[in-house]
Amino acid sequence: MVDLNADLNDIVHRIEEIENHLLMLADRVQNDSVMVTGAWKVPKIIPTNISELEIIKVYNDVPKVLFKNSIVTELTEESYREDNRDQSIILEFDQYGKYWLIVSDENNVFVLPAMDIKLHIYKLKSMAKVFDFQGTPSMENHCLLIKPAKVQSLPSGREWKLEQKGILEFTSNVHQDSLRNFFYTLQDSQANTNLEILKINKQLSQIELQLQQVPEESQNIGWQVNISETIKDNQANTNLEILKINKQLNQIELQLQEFSQRFQDLQYKLTKMSVDIKDYFDIKDYFDLQVDLLKVRLESLENIK
Repeated sequence: MVDLNADLNDIVHRIEEIENHLLMLADRVQNDSVMVTGAWKVPKIIPTNISELEIIKVYNDVPKVLFKNSIVTELTEESYREDNRDQSIILEFDQYGKYWLIVSDENNVFVLPAMDIKLHIYKLKSMAKVFDFQGTPSMENHCLLIKPAKVQSLPSGREWKLEQKGILEFTSNVHQDSLRNFFYTLQDSQANTNLEILKINKQLSQIELQLQQVPEESQNIGWQVNISETIKDNQANTNLEILKINKQLNQIELQLQEFSQRFQDLQYKLTKMSVDIKDYFDIKDYFDLQVDLLKVRLESLENIK
């Protein structure tokens, strides 16, 4: 008679041996990586001379472009374990880290999260030390870079101190048609503003021409008196026109600021749309990997039987 309990115990024992062996191999790989990492030198990165807004746009569109010009880092062990908000957050060079350092110039070093952030959506506790989150992190929402973090290089050349936290937003999709209409409206408003500026410049040129046409001398004293009064009148009118023009310029400046803000909002919304297809394939690759891993486990169990 077959002893099923004995067979099951034997299978469980063999599975445990396999898992222990896999854990041992994983530890060995990790230890070897740490040893090699210690021997690596921090790659010399030439400043990219890229602005913060450009970094945000490129990261949300094609992050791989930035990765090629970055230094890969990770939180130090002390920063990872420390929960005291008054304690400085330190990043160190780590080939397998979750943060990219982009050197714009010697005074501006920005920090970006690694591209695979959505694959670690449930492991964001440590990342909250470097970035503030807006929205709810989930696989269904899009992750967008709103503002990169900033760090300052330390004398060692292998560590960086966090100066300012960045911002990540997790949000749903944005309707494309409404954005396109908003963009066209913004273009029309900017065209009207440029036309008003041209009109004001023309008025200023006319006033300047009138001032140049006023005679500086006159042989007739009576004419001099009349000219003096005319100059005073013209000067008063000119001052009044200048006040009006300054008022119009202030109004236009406010409009330009409003248009600039609306344009930035438009760019921000457009960047949300750009990640749709990329995120779809990232998620598909992730689930394909999980399916392959399950197949390997099943094949291993069948071979054991």
